[in-house]
Amino acid sequence: MKYYINNLFLILVLIITLLIGINNAIIRTEYNLAVGILNNHGNNTIQPIYSDKEFVGKENILCDGISFKCFGSYITEIILHSNIDDINPMPNEFVGFFNLTSITLYDFMIDNSFFSNATNFMNTNNYNQDYQGVTSVKIINPRPIFGSISTQVHLPSVFIGFNTTLNYVQYLEGLTNIVNLSNGGGTSYPRSLELFSKNLPDFSGFTNIKKFKLDLQNQFDENSFDRFRNYTGIEEIEITTRDFNSMTNQYYLFEGDNIMTVKKLKLKIGIQKTPQRLTFKNYPDLTDVEIITSRDFSIVLTNSFQFKNVSSLVSNFKLSGSNFTNIESAFSVLSKVVNINLSDNLIGGFLPEIHNLNFTKNLDISNNNIVGTIPQSYCSISNTNFSNNGFTGLIPNCFICFMKNNLENNFLGNYFTNKDSANSYCGAIEPSLRMGTGKIYMEGRNLGFNGSNIVTIPNLQWEVEIPSTRFSASYTYSTNQLFSIFFQNPGVTLFARVIQNNPTVSMVTVYPNYTVIFDGSDFTYDKTLISINISNYYCNIISSTFYRIECVISNAIEMTNSNSEIIIADNSLATTNQLGTTTTTAVDDSLVLGLNMKTYLTVRNLAGWQTLGVHLTVDYDPNLQNGTQIKIFQCLNGCSNHGLCISRTGSCDCYEGYGGIDCSSIVVSLICPSNDSSLICSGFGICDKKTGVCACGTGRTGNDCSETACPISDCSDHGYCDTSIGKCNCDSSHQGAGCEMDLVSCPTSNKAICSGWGTCNNQTGICTCDANRVGSDCSGISCPVPNCNGNGNCDTTVGQCSCDPSHQGANCEMNFVSCPTPNRSVCSGWGTCNNQTGICTCDANRVGSDCSGIACPVSDCSGHGYCDTTIGQCNCDSSHQGAGCEMDLILCPTSNKATCSGWGTCNYQTGICTCDANRVGSDCSGISCPVSDCSGHGYCDTTVGQCNCDSSHQGAGCEMDLVSCPTSNKAICSGWGTCNNQTGSCTCDIGRVGADCSGIRCQSDCNGHGICDTTIGKCNCDSSHQGESCELNLITCPSKNNIECSGLGSCNNQTGICSCNDGTTYSDCSGILCSVNCLNNGVCNYDIGKCKCTPNWKSDNCTTPIHYLSSIDPCTTSGGQVTIYGWFSNQHINLTVTIGGVECVDPIETENTIICELPAGSGTKDVNITQNGSSFIGKNKFQYISTVFKCPKDCSNHGKCDTSIGVCTCSSDYSGFDCSSLKPPTTSSSSTTSTTIGGETKNQEIPVSKTEVNVETGAASISNQDVNYEISIISIVELDYNGEVVKTNDLKKKWDITIDPSTKYIYQFSQQIDQFSNITLIIEEIVNSSKKYTFAGMNLEIDQGGLKISVSIKNYQYESALNTLQLRFLSSAGETSNLDSEEDNSCNQHESESDTSNIDPNLTLNYISISKNSKILSGRFINKVVSDGRSTFMSSEIVKDLSSSSTIVVGLNLPHCSNECFIDPDFSVLVSPNFESSCGNSETKKNWVIPVAVVVPVVCVSLLTLGAILIYRKHRYSIRLFTMKKSFSVKQRFKLRSFK
Repeated sequence: MKYYINNLFLILVLIITLLIGINNAIIRTEYNLAVGILNNHGNNTIQPIYSDKEFVGKENILCDGISFKCFGSYITEIILHSNIDDINPMPNEFVGFFNLTSITLYDFMIDNSFFSNATNFMNTNNYNQDYQGVTSVKIINPRPIFGSISTQVHLPSVFIGFNTTLNYVQYLEGLTNIVNLSNGGGTSYPRSLELFSKNLPDFSGFTNIKKFKLDLQNQFDENSFDRFRNYTGIEEIEITTRDFNSMTNQYYLFEGDNIMTVKKLKLKIGIQKTPQRLTFKNYPDLTDVEIITSRDFSIVLTNSFQFKNVSSLVSNFKLSGSNFTNIESAFSVLSKVVNINLSDNLIGGFLPEIHNLNFTKNLDISNNNIVGTIPQSYCSISNTNFSNNGFTGLIPNCFICFMKNNLENNFLGNYFTNKDSANSYCGAIEPSLRMGTGKIYMEGRNLGFNGSNIVTIPNLQWEVEIPSTRFSASYTYSTNQLFSIFFQNPGVTLFARVIQNNPTVSMVTVYPNYTVIFDGSDFTYDKTLISINISNYYCNIISSTFYRIECVISNAIEMTNSNSEIIIADNSLATTNQLGTTTTTAVDDSLVLGLNMKTYLTVRNLAGWQTLGVHLTVDYDPNLQNGTQIKIFQCLNGCSNHGLCISRTGSCDCYEGYGGIDCSSIVVSLICPSNDSSLICSGFGICDKKTGVCACGTGRTGNDCSETACPISDCSDHGYCDTSIGKCNCDSSHQGAGCEMDLVSCPTSNKAICSGWGTCNNQTGICTCDANRVGSDCSGISCPVPNCNGNGNCDTTVGQCSCDPSHQGANCEMNFVSCPTPNRSVCSGWGTCNNQTGICTCDANRVGSDCSGIACPVSDCSGHGYCDTTIGQCNCDSSHQGAGCEMDLILCPTSNKATCSGWGTCNYQTGICTCDANRVGSDCSGISCPVSDCSGHGYCDTTVGQCNCDSSHQGAGCEMDLVSCPTSNKAICSGWGTCNNQTGSCTCDIGRVGADCSGIRCQSDCNGHGICDTTIGKCNCDSSHQGESCELNLITCPSKNNIECSGLGSCNNQTGICSCNDGTTYSDCSGILCSVNCLNNGVCNYDIGKCKCTPNWKSDNCTTPIHYLSSIDPCTTSGGQVTIYGWFSNQHINLTVTIGGVECVDPIETENTIICELPAGSGTKDVNITQNGSSFIGKNKFQYISTVFKCPKDCSNHGKCDTSIGVCTCSSDYSGFDCSSLKPPTTSSSSTTSTTIGGETKNQEIPVSKTEVNVETGAASISNQDVNYEISIISIVELDYNGEVVKTNDLKKKWDITIDPSTKYIYQFSQQIDQFSNITLIIEEIVNSSKKYTFAGMNLEIDQGGLKISVSIKNYQYESALNTLQLRFLSSAGETSNLDSEEDNSCNQHESESDTSNIDPNLTLNYISISKNSKILSGRFINKVVSDGRSTFMSSEIVKDLSSSSTIVVGLNLPHCSNECFIDPDFSVLVSPNFESSCGNSETKKNWVIPVAVVVPVVCVSLLTLGAILIYRKHRYSIRLFTMKKSFSVKQRFKLRSFK
């Protein structure tokens, strides 16, 4: 047995020895391979080892990470650096390694053979069957590469790169072409390839490259991009270059037929212009796009976004450096992309008011040319970058409120007016809370973009649902919970409740400017949801919070009688009397506040379906003392919403039909008497409807209160009461308002009883004089001492004593003795004379009998000198000093050459220093301690002035024993208090309790209604109370018809909240939930249980959209892409678009755009958009873009036709739209010109036309000789989709005018169309010279003597979303008496004629004319409109029913303008060469032709939704309207006749 065991042991030893030998052989083999590589490339310091014995201990000497990296015992990575004379590396040098995966070569010369033999990298090792060879080759700073790589190779991951720019420039030129790369062996593991090259390699058949990165050299081969479409198996592609002068054909990148599997595409290259928008249709898996390119990348002839669609999987999109200006075309394509970067693309114009980026979280549009304001809708994007544009106006509050977290960097480089307020609280955060299923929602305005920024008590974890607008959190608390909401940035705490309580008012404060502040609770931060009415006066809300409302009283409304009940609905105020008659009467706004004034305060919730309120009376201070506070006493149950709370007593005044202490009982009413006007109690009393008896108000009497009461009803039996006027008629022996006094007369003076200086007692006839009056009639004035001390007499005419010669004083109380008077001044003017003794009492610094001397400080100079009274100074002897010579002269000690060290005062009598308060020592150089002896518990160090206390004392003077305080968690006073080491007691911080301050104090100590749990600082309330501090009693729930919770729910009496049954809602459960979901397109009307849809939706559940178009980007007559703008919802079921009966195919639809392809065509067409089972039809809304237009009359052979727009450029002597008229005079008088007609040249005298503006009617006129043409805007007509008139808004004679004297010849008129919309008309006279301007590519000119008119229509309120507007211009001809008396114009007399044959919607320019007496009014119309900020087609038509031979009414068919239409025509006066100067002379003929060109270039519509955005649009209007003028004025001119 022992033998077998020994043999087994020997066998194990042999196996282990064999394994060790094999391992050493493998390591030594790799060692020798590595040494061979080093020797081949210049390192001969290490030699191969051929025996295992020599190899022991040298296994890892090469694994230093410099040239070789190892894992375990094997070399895995080789890093080689070449010498300048080094040989080229060959792939076979790297064969034989066990687990080599990476090779990096620095500064080597690489030739084609390296790649042709690269198959050797993929060697197989017998000891590692899983080894797949080298997977990464990096070639850094290669020396010139020769030829091209064309051999079929099995290539691993390859990177060829450079460390320096110099090497890149110098050595990269060699690699000129990569023809083909093949997979060779067909292995399947993923690989990456990184190359520098002058072309794109061909990856045909190479299936294993998943990531490809290429850096193209300068002057790369542009044609090699045709290989790009074959990169079908690559998932990540990155192609970059520094040479943007070489352009890539966009077709190679985006329009190939092969389906690409690319998920991430990054291009940093120049891309050629594209004739049409590109697609990503062959990139179905694309998720990330980054394109950095040059300005050449744009679409020919348009400014649209270069792409028409992207894959639905794209979540990151970046385009930078290109050239497109229309950002809305980009938004329509990228509407579902999460992260969008469109920085540096020359984007211009305005941001769309409403964007469709409903999925976007990050938007970067920095470094562009975008102008205007930032619309409020962009608050819905979590992160935006608007920096370095041309934005103006106000940064929206949603951003400005949260600028403290460096958000301001995203707004730099613009021209915002409120950027300086970025670090102050904006005051516009408006949160409200709403309960959902298992969730609580925080909704409102300007709530921020980060849920972690919001800290609430009780604690909730908030998540963003809609940035700035809605957050949500899981919720399990009481629905009546009051939340404290802390926004960490900007650092403000707000409050809100999940379910709104009725608001309560606890205090009212009034100020003299009629500002009223209501303090209480359960208000709202959204002031638009609050309505306050004080005695029928609106109180306009200035600010509001949860606990306070501030408003200013205005808009007085008179009540019909004192018993009226206030009714508030839709922000209008009316009064209803007891007979049900409602009246609203405006009165003057002089408000007088007083007692018992009715005050109504209502708060609606955010959804608007629930209104809570409080009705009470308030005793306002009629004197309006500044800041008068009025305490409000609460009424029981808020008078059950059936009465008025009398706040001075806390009692209810119930409404009709209700009674009880809280108005909760229903009572039967009796009718009280009324007067002839049928007013109950004549309107001067309160009807007790329980008894039917009137309780008359003060001063009223009679059973119906119709009579006026006297002060004393029976007039004291000395007269009778005249109730018609309420006055007593007394008998002859009595007097008083109530005839209660006998009548005895008092003396009079100057016809005034008691001279007007006393009170008459008509019972005695005696005057009681005022305090300073005497005499039986009080006419005398009393003296202060009536007998003047017996030394004079009182003169009662003036009330003064007249003293005898030997006395003086106001009351003659003093003898009179004279004092010395040198220089005629008593006591020299430096003393007081005692006229009783004749002695002067000198002032403090004066001496002498006449006080003329100046006293010394010590009168005798201490006996050591004498006083010089002329100057008041002592002259001391030589051994004394001081102002009074009182001190011996003894010097004090010095330190640092300063007497008493500069810290004391020297006593020269003693030579002793009196040190300053904090100094000690004979020379005052020491610093004293706070306690000189340190309380006997230490010693004073005078060098620093500090006590060094012994170990048992403390304090600055060692005066305190050292007593320790309690600790908790190793912190003195638990870290929540201050230790008093004298007593060892903690003084706890506010909110902390306990000896060691570790406890948390409860609010209000639980108000005596509970026990405080100091471990968490919360009250445990008793069973009859509730609330955080047990401050609330049990609360009854809301009721309806005196039934708690309307009988449709259960009441929680601790919270006063109903738990409603299924299908019911409202706080009293009386509301009916809708049976369908109204979605986001409407709200449920809980009163009836049905959806109330928003304007653009219909159906029971508001799911059917009502779509409309506002503008179109058309295609040319050759056909192509058409972009339709408007609102089309996000539902597009069975969408079809037909234009002129032809289908526009391949529609790409978003909420605000539809993009489709239209075949070739021409002219003007109707548009039909059908989807979701409904259609929108736009009449004449589309016009093909034509490249050739005719000019009128071929410019009459006097000009050149611009066929691109159909406009004549006239020769120097001619003008007019068809160049048929002479150039008008350039002076204020007539001019003479030569014309050739029928071969005959004539001199023509051309008179000047005159322009006038009627400042009352807003009409303009041009007159010449005896003809006057008038132009005006007569109406705005709303049309339905069939062209039928829905509503006509008459504009005649309703204009208000604004005058700015600083600008001549400009008139601004405006008028209000309705509550929301208005129209502005601006007329400019072209007086001194012609005016040129460019619009829509056309160069236009207005001649001197012409008119330029601009019209703006804002915020028009349509009857339907499908309707449009028609603006109507009237032009008429008439006669004037402007001819001189000697002037004969009879040869030019003709009847009026009109010509409308040139109105054609298929043309860009239309013309109309009216002729009279050889004068012609011509109108030119451009059928172009910009709607919602975009240019689109507009048609013009003649309104035949309103036109005649002398009058033409032109209707401009505007699109659906949501917020503003802008129109800008001009008028000019020209002369025909056929005019004959004198009718009596055949040489000339006065055939005046006066064409007036009416040019309507543009209608601009911009979406304006908020107050801040309206301000900007006003600026934009001014900028576009007046490029060269900045203000308006109206020159006062004589009035023209108006026409109806």
